[in-house]
Amino acid sequence: MAGENGPARPDIATKPPLPADVRNCNFYVLMEALYRRHGAPGQDISLRTEPAREIVRFSSDASISFPGTDLSALSRSQNGQYVLQTRFLGFSGSQSPLPGYYLDQMAQESAQNEDGLKEFLDLFSHRWTQFAYHAWRKYRYYICFRSGGTDTFSQRMYALVGLGNQSVRDRLAINHSKMLAYAGILATPGRAPEVI
Repeated sequence: MAGENGPARPDIATKPPLPADVRNCNFYVLMEALYRRHGAPGQDISLRTEPAREIVRFSSDASISFPGTDLSALSRSQNGQYVLQTRFLGFSGSQSPLPGYYLDQMAQESAQNEDGLKEFLDLFSHRWTQFAYHAWRKYRYYICFRSGGTDTFSQRMYALVGLGNQSVRDRLAINHSKMLAYAGILATPGRAPEVI
């Protein structure tokens, strides 16, 4: 039987716990978990979010050793934002496009807990990593899809097949979300009766 405050099975959780060690996690899967756990329901993830209201702040690892994993640490800042330290993208560390002089200087500063230059470059690394995440998410329709086809991409697909107006869709007694699977076929100019 289900407990008073939880599901019947302990391995099923509405909000799965975040992993204690993120080094073995996939960057994109972890980001989706963070946004589902702490994001506003029904709100699209946007690049226009104010920096103080963002859920995750990205920082690149200053180590110049070979990165064995994409991520190195996940922590919480004083204002409640998550700070995700990445090794695969950024302006500090072995993945950086900057000259070796800067990388050596940042590695030495990081070893002495003086992160002045690294923190400055993390302003740019954060945005760069954010762009990479949003580009990945943009081309994953199964992640952006919301039930009923209310997401932006589904609305555009409805318009492509002539169902862009909500009043037109309301007049048809069909499951509109299932129509999205056939949007490409229905949008072509020459349609054979066998296709339809």
